[in-house]
Amino acid sequence: NAPSLNYCFLGNPGTGKTTVARLFAEVLHDTGLRKQNAFKECTSQKLKDDGPDKFREAAKEAMDSVLFIDEAYDLDPTGDKFKGAPIVNELLTLAENERERLTIILAGYEDEMNSKFYSYNSGLKSRFQEV
Repeated sequence: NAPSLNYCFLGNPGTGKTTVARLFAEVLHDTGLRKQNAFKECTSQKLKDDGPDKFREAAKEAMDSVLFIDEAYDLDPTGDKFKGAPIVNELLTLAENERERLTIILAGYEDEMNSKFYSYNSGLKSRFQEV
């Protein structure tokens, strides 16, 4: 298996999580770890509003580059089983099956990521390296 290049950037508001993710996407491309120098940025709320089909489209657009999900804890798959859970299920599959072509970077606050996101499925945390 290829190594996982999926990350979770944790930090308070204004700490530069999005800026660092954009720069990291460039590094991944410059080092040849990702073929495309692209950065597909999404918010959790937008993903939930658009639904799983649009999420799959966004992931497809990000192939060979980086998919960034800001405020990932707002997917809240435990509390939002109709909108958040289907997207997180897709995310879990992508993180494992497309690790050679897709880097997924989640961003959020540590407490909320642990209580709202990782608590949904014990396999989630092992698929994202925390930064």
